[in-house]
Amino acid sequence: MGIRRVFILLILLICLSAISVHAQSAPPSEKLALTAKSAATWTNDHTNVITLHGPVKIELDRATLSADDAVIWLKPASADNLEIDDVQISLMGHAKLVQPRITREGGDLFVTDQVRGGNIRIMADERAARDDSATDLFQRAAKLRDAELPKIAPTAVKPQTQPSPTPSHPAIKPTTHPAPKPKPPEIPVVFEADNIVTREADNGNVAVVLQGNVRLFQQRPTGEIIEMSADNAVLFTTLKSLKELQQTGGKKKQGREMIDAAYLDTDVRIDYLSNKKGVPEQRLTADRVYYEFATDRAILTDAVIHTIHPQLGTPIVARAKLIRQLSNGEYAMEGAQVTNSQFALPSYAIASEKLYMRVEPTGDPEIGDRIIYDAYNDTFQSFGVPFFFMPHNAGEMTEHGFPLRAVGGGHDSDFGTFAETAWGLFESMGKVPPRDLDVVYRLDYFSARGPAFGLNAAYGGGAVTDTTKQPTDFEGVFKSYFVYDKGSDDVGRVPVRVDENPSLRGQVLWEHQHFFPDGWEVQARLGFVSDATFMEQWFRDDFENGDRRNFMGYIKHQQDSEAFTFGAVYQPNRLVTTSENQQEQFEVERLPEAGYYREGEALFNDKATLYSENTGEGLHFARSRDGLLVQGFYPGYDPGIPAEGYTGLTGQVIWRGDMREQLDYPFAMGPFKVDPYILGRYTEYSNSPVGGSQARLLAGAGTRISTQIWKTDPAAEYDFFDIHQLRHVIQPEMNFFTSAMNVQRNDVFVYDQEVDAINDISAGQFAIHQRWETKRGGPGDWRSVDVFTLNLEVDAFVNKPAKIYNNYPTFRGLYFQSYPEESFPRDAVNADASWRFSDNTVLLGDFSYNLDRGSVQTMALGVLVRRDIKLSYFLGNRYVADLNSDITSINVNYQLATKYILSLDQEFDFTQGKNVYSSAAIVREFDTFYMAFRYYFDETTKQNGVSFNLYPMGLGAGLDTNSFNTFHK
Repeated sequence: MGIRRVFILLILLICLSAISVHAQSAPPSEKLALTAKSAATWTNDHTNVITLHGPVKIELDRATLSADDAVIWLKPASADNLEIDDVQISLMGHAKLVQPRITREGGDLFVTDQVRGGNIRIMADERAARDDSATDLFQRAAKLRDAELPKIAPTAVKPQTQPSPTPSHPAIKPTTHPAPKPKPPEIPVVFEADNIVTREADNGNVAVVLQGNVRLFQQRPTGEIIEMSADNAVLFTTLKSLKELQQTGGKKKQGREMIDAAYLDTDVRIDYLSNKKGVPEQRLTADRVYYEFATDRAILTDAVIHTIHPQLGTPIVARAKLIRQLSNGEYAMEGAQVTNSQFALPSYAIASEKLYMRVEPTGDPEIGDRIIYDAYNDTFQSFGVPFFFMPHNAGEMTEHGFPLRAVGGGHDSDFGTFAETAWGLFESMGKVPPRDLDVVYRLDYFSARGPAFGLNAAYGGGAVTDTTKQPTDFEGVFKSYFVYDKGSDDVGRVPVRVDENPSLRGQVLWEHQHFFPDGWEVQARLGFVSDATFMEQWFRDDFENGDRRNFMGYIKHQQDSEAFTFGAVYQPNRLVTTSENQQEQFEVERLPEAGYYREGEALFNDKATLYSENTGEGLHFARSRDGLLVQGFYPGYDPGIPAEGYTGLTGQVIWRGDMREQLDYPFAMGPFKVDPYILGRYTEYSNSPVGGSQARLLAGAGTRISTQIWKTDPAAEYDFFDIHQLRHVIQPEMNFFTSAMNVQRNDVFVYDQEVDAINDISAGQFAIHQRWETKRGGPGDWRSVDVFTLNLEVDAFVNKPAKIYNNYPTFRGLYFQSYPEESFPRDAVNADASWRFSDNTVLLGDFSYNLDRGSVQTMALGVLVRRDIKLSYFLGNRYVADLNSDITSINVNYQLATKYILSLDQEFDFTQGKNVYSSAAIVREFDTFYMAFRYYFDETTKQNGVSFNLYPMGLGAGLDTNSFNTFHK
């Protein structure tokens, strides 16, 4: 109905939330997204078959499916229409089908649908092109399909057989075609008033005039209810005479079922109540309203619409001088204003002189309707005062709102007073953003540094080939940021002067990943950074945790357990671009690199398993062009002990071939699982620190022994600890390994720790893993919970390598079960534990003791607590011996009052007796937005300052300066 669509349209415009408007018959699904751990595809008699091993998740426009495993059959709907595929899905194990207002669950389920053939995507860790028709999974799925297919009736999942045309949006203009002549509705309109008079209207039809306390009521077959009230009203009917009215039942019916339109005047109020979950009750007030029940067209003057955001619970108010519903899902407004405030003078609002919108249902409840809009003379207002103007604004409104995405500001000791903004590029140009592409640009200013700008983009897509019907999909990101910098960098060391004069500094990163049919995959990265300290100063999180700014290309082909790779890595910047290599002062180039792998290959009738990893590459130390002083290190100090390159550096390209072969022969011995294995590793270098080539051979053998013991006590009841039944599971494990090697790691260049810095060691690991399980949740909601876990490992090594540094052995020892020759050979005891007191309180801890040193190397203890919705906090301590660090951390979030939230972060190093980091923020809720003020101090970088964040409620994207990922922590 018209009023309902106006409400839903304005809710989507304001909140960008999903309220579905379903057609009576659904078109084919525009997507089929398959997510699983592994997938296999093949073709059988013009039918494409896919087996998925789980957990499996399948997403269609109108449903989400999940199961342990699944088999899918895809076949063209007809010989004349190859674009549409019939989809048949067998969900095997813990099957679940979720649709709007409908959820089906069972052990196995069979579902059918239709999908456009170009919109199928497979996301799996392992994908292969092979025929799985002989597997047990396919046989069971085919049996379910054969049993259920004749019984399938048209469900909400199965769409109509003829697809609807795909909507296009070449221009955003109202339609000019007249609406069809309304048909008499079959739904009665119940009305009452102080005075009711029937008379003939000017068009010859009967009209009903209502005066005083007018009330109209209509309930649709779907359960939706509309109530209207006004001082006066005129009801228009399809009856041609008063005599015809008498024939319909006289005064008892008074033409209720013949009413096709209503005009309401003075103090008009319309209430809409939906029976759909997530659609709130809405209220509209206006001076005058003309409404057609049959065509759902409406004209409203001086209208005010009140509603509640269904997820956030925040009020939404829209005011307009005139609203015209031109056709189903097509509207024109004049003098429109939308806000979250119920005040007559809202603190924040968006106003448009003219606003045209068209609603296009997506069929996806998570996205809701797509709004195509075209607005003129838009103003962003605060307390009625415009602070930003746009003459023209157009675009889509399913994910992002208006051009302004984010805004913030504050003062920082390194950057001065600053202002930051983020804008949608297409929205700013008045263009509709392309599907699967979002572009945002940044415009910032820092008083101590200068102006800054950036461009960020994210994109993706996919298709299915016409011939093989195999999927191809891709995704990528682009990030850039540049500053016309007049300041100096201070990263907690010696301040570094950028230049005597302002200079342009910045960074660029583009990353792309593409999946092709038949198991092919391509990755690419292009990165640039202007100087040695830009990333550490401006993008500290990326510097410490992100990807390197270099050139990288990588190609992979995988089929079953076999894989080929080819790639290259080049560092054009001649700089260290991440903290990972700051202590080495170089990054390793691979010019190029090729690999051949066979992982988990079954041999000897599945009695043995082969793991083969073989690589060949040209390696080069790309040393930083800037010295340590330029990077802010004091003379005589270095960034730390390098983990690579410590045996020497060379400007040559060193060619290295590495082949590692391992054969496992697992078997059971009573209650024990025994896995003996042998391995051989051959590595050859074209040159070495001692001169000339080196050929290194390592041979090793080992075994893993494990078992599992458990005991259940169904009578265990401890209400105080929320324990109801107790199951104790103990998993003892032993690992033994010995090896011999002809060339020690000091005699080769160390490019990669896991290849060059291996050890010919003998080792033993004794471990015990324990967990105590209980039941929580109460009757009807019982679930299994690991209430307590305790893991203990003792690592002992023989034939340890010679000292490399004077302080060796250092830090903690670790034994790696999968690659024992790469272990850190230091005798050690490692333990970790967790105690879940309740669903809202968890105690965590870990411990590492170096037996060679006879001292604790690391120790940590923390408690995470959440008390209702008002209070949550974390209190923890971590000790690291080699850093002489004993840091206690606390994080608290507390709701002081209805409109105030307090957030505190504090870190203090008790060993060194100094503060490490402090931050305090208070959030104030206003009528239309949240505002957060924050103070921070970082002792590591000597950086401090204040900032503010804005979070509008419902209008556009959330505004958060912390999301900018610059210097703010």
